[in-house]
Amino acid sequence: MKGTPAMTPTLRLAAAACLFALPGFAQTLTAESKITSVTVYGNGAMVTRQVSLDLPAGISELIIPDLPVESGFSDAESFLASLQVNAPDGVAIVAISAAQDLPASLERQPGAALQAAQAEVDRLDAAVRESAAAAAAIRLKAKAAQEQIAALRGIAQTTHGTQSIDDLRALSQMVGTETLRALQTAHQAEQEAAAAELARSDDLKALERARASLAALTPDQEERYDLLLTLNSAGGPAVLEVTDFTRMVAWRPQYDFRLTTGETPKLMVDRRVLVIQQSGEDWNGVELILSANDLTESVSAGTLYERSQGIVEKRVPQEYADGEGGMAEPVMEPLVVEEQSVSNFSFDSVGLARLYRFPVPVSIRSTLSGGTLLSLNQMEFTPEVYALTAPIWRDLNDAYVTADFTNTSEEPLVAAMTRLFLDGSLVGVDSIDYVPAGGDATVGFGPVRGLQVTRSVTNKSQGETGLLSVSTQSNELVQIDLNNLTGRDWPVRLQDRVPFSEQDDLKISYTATPPATTENLNRQRGVLEWRFDLPAGQTKQVTLETRMQWPEGKELE
Repeated sequence: MKGTPAMTPTLRLAAAACLFALPGFAQTLTAESKITSVTVYGNGAMVTRQVSLDLPAGISELIIPDLPVESGFSDAESFLASLQVNAPDGVAIVAISAAQDLPASLERQPGAALQAAQAEVDRLDAAVRESAAAAAAIRLKAKAAQEQIAALRGIAQTTHGTQSIDDLRALSQMVGTETLRALQTAHQAEQEAAAAELARSDDLKALERARASLAALTPDQEERYDLLLTLNSAGGPAVLEVTDFTRMVAWRPQYDFRLTTGETPKLMVDRRVLVIQQSGEDWNGVELILSANDLTESVSAGTLYERSQGIVEKRVPQEYADGEGGMAEPVMEPLVVEEQSVSNFSFDSVGLARLYRFPVPVSIRSTLSGGTLLSLNQMEFTPEVYALTAPIWRDLNDAYVTADFTNTSEEPLVAAMTRLFLDGSLVGVDSIDYVPAGGDATVGFGPVRGLQVTRSVTNKSQGETGLLSVSTQSNELVQIDLNNLTGRDWPVRLQDRVPFSEQDDLKISYTATPPATTENLNRQRGVLEWRFDLPAGQTKQVTLETRMQWPEGKELE
């Protein structure tokens, strides 16, 4: 209705209390929540808090104070929409409301954790003051000893002209003894003062940490809400759960692939996860679950729409009809397909969603920089190791240690940046794609030092052929030489390619010596692979001759 003011969070709280509470019967309780479980996704986290308390029978109001609010959920409606509240059997949730400014009658004392943090700050602050006072008192002893030494020196200088030799000797002995005693007192005082300053330095550091802990527990009223639940309970102990979503958390996998070569190759995969936690709340002893689900991916396959297809007259080049620039009527021929009304959705197939549940409680602090590394179990695979070379690329004119393996575990390897170790030495960093359980993968481990590969075009020609019909052809002869100077035998996979044609007029043929082991490798037309063993100290030569022929009047693209 026009002129009616918007209901504030406090009014909503009060309205809920009036609507569902029975005057004289509703009891107001306050209980803090504790984070007990967190499920972390690649771009967010579901945080579950538990509230344990004894509920009276009938209607009651429960205040759960100081729940954090992220940017984007700053109003009560958005905050409530982001929450999920679960109650046990025997407890019905009648109403849920939220407020940032509870009435004075509902104010409560700081929680136990906040009280303990404040008490620790007060204790350490007092300890710092006491240690400073103690150090000052000790240094007064040293100063007094120095004053005594100065007085003794003054006595010795003013009395030696009027005293007998025996008196001077006694005075000198007394001054020396007292001066030594004063110096010892000053030295002892300086040692005690240094120890007191060291203790004070430790107390200052502890005080700084305690103040940081207190600041982390102190609620920011502009970024927190108090949750008010109206409950109808049969009475007795109850545990409620409040779950909310935070976008300030993520996790990233990190792997170490360790390949050991030799007669029995072995591939060990050390897995870690980096948890980035910037929610503003520390997690202490929580159940941590990592989910491989990507919350930004499509959740359905989309809708397939119908497609229409037709043909139109083909346009041909237009010619001038006369010298005045006029144009003849175009000649139209049928062809060309027109396509329209296509859907723009995309769907990527990934493995089944997996959850990694840590067997022990985990503590992770909220920090604006860095993160927390957690270790997962180690995996072991039996790889096939060989030297792979594709010398057609000038910048990759080497053979590379390569390992093929099958993921024989029950868990997938998600895409991640990976450190690569070969026989104990770090050789580089690379990324790996998602490898499902039972899937195959190929990983490179750096160049094979001493396995030389050269690729050269020894003959290339192009010209016209034929007597009755003229055509153009091109011939190319490639020679690849391998020389194993590594001191050990290597299984080698050599890859090269020849062009392929999709036009009837362009004829392409080739001759490989020796013949390629595999043609159209991985369904890539024209890609060839040779597999052979190259013993230490031996050489190998492969030749590849390609012939292309096309009609006169045409040219290669």
